[in-house]
Amino acid sequence: LREDSGGPGFHRGGCGSAYGFTMLADGLVTVLGDRVDHPPFGVAGGGNAAPNAVRFTSADGDWIPPMRSKIERQAMAAGDKVHLATPGGGGFGDPLARPLEAVERDLDLGYISRATAEREYGAVIADEVKVGDRARYRLAASAIRYRR
Repeated sequence: LREDSGGPGFHRGGCGSAYGFTMLADGLVTVLGDRVDHPPFGVAGGGNAAPNAVRFTSADGDWIPPMRSKIERQAMAAGDKVHLATPGGGGFGDPLARPLEAVERDLDLGYISRATAEREYGAVIADEVKVGDRARYRLAASAIRYRR
């Protein structure tokens, strides 16, 4: 899942995904995507989602297709890569009204970053504990109610 791709809202928009391919042999690639210039919009006070993103990596370096998310029959060599990130869904409703338990769960599952939790949802982090390569959070409810 693509962190911070769903639009903020009382109902957070669904997350997009991020993935890539490495060519094992020479070949042709076609990519058809949308929502680069106009990301999925939020409704009733919800925020926009992250837009689509496409990037190629070849011997010449990283590059983005001229139409940004569309390219047809692009020649690629073994070892070249395609990086793709699909858009999320737009949020619905006021992000500052999202239940704190939902914001904390979104943080713990990696759906949103700490910066997004603080900026969009008015979160105040009381505690952050590393568990393996992830972080687990506890929010400061009284500080958040004051901040919101």
